[in-house]
Amino acid sequence: MSEIKYDDKARHTAGAANNFRGLCWKLFLSGKWHYFILMISDHGRDIIRRKYDAFSTDRAYEPNFSGLFWPLGVLVDRFIWSFPLHQALRGRVRNVSDYLAEITARLVAEQGSARLISAPCGLIKDLIYTKQKLEQAGVSVSQVHFHGLDLDFNGDVIAEARRRADRAHLEIGLVRDDIFNIHRHYKGRFDIVNCIGLISWMELAEVERLVRYFAEQVISDRGYLLIDNFALHRNSAAGGDLEINTRYFEPKALKVLFARAGFELISEKTTSDGINTVYVLRKRAL
Repeated sequence: MSEIKYDDKARHTAGAANNFRGLCWKLFLSGKWHYFILMISDHGRDIIRRKYDAFSTDRAYEPNFSGLFWPLGVLVDRFIWSFPLHQALRGRVRNVSDYLAEITARLVAEQGSARLISAPCGLIKDLIYTKQKLEQAGVSVSQVHFHGLDLDFNGDVIAEARRRADRAHLEIGLVRDDIFNIHRHYKGRFDIVNCIGLISWMELAEVERLVRYFAEQVISDRGYLLIDNFALHRNSAAGGDLEINTRYFEPKALKVLFARAGFELISEKTTSDGINTVYVLRKRAL
């Protein structure tokens, strides 16, 4: 495996200037005391401390409420779970798994198998949902080769993903590395690349480099790429205060970029609140 530069910050923390204690002190001195209500929610503390890493994002999916000073912390946790952004995250995972199941089933029917990689894979909730939907549709999951790759900056994501895969009886190959090293771990190309939750931490030029990399070194001819984008929303203003520096791209600019990199837009689905859009791209044949 190629060397990973762990002296660089992970994407979701790249814009953070302070640790948890320093950020709390900064909020106190600036008079933004309303953020301290988040501290009694377990999810709220995770967001402030970990930003939106794989674990804090995962808390938005299931209604498992907890916090300090019961029942007050639980009520705040429930309130945070209802944020429009977190509703959009739940809508996104449904949209992604619907698309993945549909495309994978079609490929299995057409060519007998499908090769799929999720990068970054996070805690593989979307892949577990995809497996369940394929089984419900009567598709043999043994004909689908699941893979995942994640930078796993703190060294805890891949281990937890493996545990979840075992519980879900999902056979999957998991690799810890930088996303631009996918081609170093696998021979041949992938039919589907699922790249969700990454470009919000990138500049537009970096997004183009990423999409071109997928086209040139990872995805087979006429293969698929799933990628997503967020729109400004009610919680966006808090990002600057909490040092969570996400990017919001104009859809038109992204679509021009996709076409320039060699992809055609097949489908797109936006969550009901308009916050997240998942794009399904297909690589043009050479």
